Amino acid sequence: MKVFMQAQDVWDAVEPVDDVAVDPRMDKMALAAIYQGIPEETLLMIAEKETAEEAWTTLKTMHLGDDQVKNAKNARITIATRVQPVFQLALGEPKILQSLVKLDVPGSGHLPKAI
Repeated sequence: MKVFMQAQDVWDAVEPVDDVAVDPRMDKMALAAIYQGIPEETLLMIAEKETAEEAWTTLKTMHLGDDQVKNAKNARITIATRVQPVFQLALGEPKILQSLVKLDVPGSGHLPKAI
């Protein structure tokens, strides 16, 4: 979306340079470009924003949560991938398995319970 707005020469309405006043027509064109690039349910959440800059800031804030969820899921997958071979080795050794279940690995509290 950013590239599209840069190509349409309206990106300065989203990130004004040196606090220069934004041309109202450019702002409306940038806002229209944002509206065209988002799903209807998202549009309903930002429809009350009056400027392209406000709408863009709201979108960034909304998607920040998405990034945090992705990062948390990736961290869990990484831990599971690293721990799985250790559990596989321990399956034949009950004492090792019992000690692994007692481990407190941050972010992997669900792994020992699954065994």
